[in-house]
Amino acid sequence: MLLKSLQRYSLRFAKWEFKQPGGIGFLLPTRWFSNDPRELKPTIFDRIIKKEIPAKIIYEDDNCLAFHDVNPVAPVHFLVIPKERITRLSKAETKHTDLLGHLLLTASKVAAQQNLTEGYRVVINDGSKGGQTVYHIHLHVLGGCQCTWPPGTKKENAD
Repeated sequence: MLLKSLQRYSLRFAKWEFKQPGGIGFLLPTRWFSNDPRELKPTIFDRIIKKEIPAKIIYEDDNCLAFHDVNPVAPVHFLVIPKERITRLSKAETKHTDLLGHLLLTASKVAAQQNLTEGYRVVINDGSKGGQTVYHIHLHVLGGCQCTWPPGTKKENAD
């Protein structure tokens, strides 16, 4: 009974590992997950990956998906998401290195397909203070206009 309870708990909050220090067996947490409910429940991106809701998909392979943003902030605005859910960039681990690199290369490939030959901006928001609203890591690719620095400012006309 206790083991089943711990297994149920482990699916939501931690990965458990059996340890035997001094010959006594213990189940100990090896990695804690967030208690933030936004990071635990399925996201809209999970549903897009499963094709449960429509999206204007412009690229797909075994590892990721790219589609147009439903609320674009630039003439060209698409997202690149991994099919394996990573909730936040700050939660990524060494095992995600290849996948994260693949996302960037895919952003570049799709940007070329979208004729963003003069440049574009890639943005990853992390956490609520970083502006993240969907807790499934995603790259915003923005182009088709002059990007300014800092982001969010408008370029003044010199008249």
